[in-house]
Amino acid sequence: MKAPLILEIKGNSLDDGPGIRSVVFFKGCPLSCRWCHNPESKSPGLDLAFDAAECIGCNTCMETCQGAALSRDHPFFIDRHKCSLCLACVETCPSGALSQVGQPMTIDSILQATLKDQRFFKNSGGGVTLSGGEPTMFADFTSDLLQALKRSGVHTLVETCGMFDMTAFEELLYPFIDMIYYDIKLIDAKEHTHYCGAPNDRIIANFRHLQKIFWMGLLKSYRERL
Repeated sequence: MKAPLILEIKGNSLDDGPGIRSVVFFKGCPLSCRWCHNPESKSPGLDLAFDAAECIGCNTCMETCQGAALSRDHPFFIDRHKCSLCLACVETCPSGALSQVGQPMTIDSILQATLKDQRFFKNSGGGVTLSGGEPTMFADFTSDLLQALKRSGVHTLVETCGMFDMTAFEELLYPFIDMIYYDIKLIDAKEHTHYCGAPNDRIIANFRHLQKIFWMGLLKSYRERL
């Protein structure tokens, strides 16, 4: 099973669905939007981040780096072409200016981090939101996580850009999702390709299909009540 890296788990969120929620941010996205809210989530792999405001200028990291990938003369401090992501600089940086972006987490560790706030979910009508990045990129892992959350009685919400395989989505994810936030970036196909790095035909088709599933479900529920 392909497991994602997790950027962070943000508790006490009021902006990612109803009620008080914990948001699990996945790393990796099939789009590359120019205005991306979480640009560090685009790549599914491990990254190294530098916060100049936290740097105390001790140069310990540059002395540690065996690949000479760190330099005050570099406009971004880190030369990504030289960096091997060994993360030795992160371990030696005394101020935390250098940090690892993306952490491997098991489903159990994610549950432990989110379910501690379960009483807030229940009292506010909240729950857990899976965001990113794009959680549907890791359908098997995300499905297992959603099922574990549902077994714990937690309301689940998935935020998606819509670029996913619909068959896998219907089989692995849809039955365990209470709510979907579907983010269509641009309707015009050429503009979407230009600004988001990929065409939007699958995104539009998936949205229409989900609408059909939703209305068919409502109709079935109505008929069963008659």
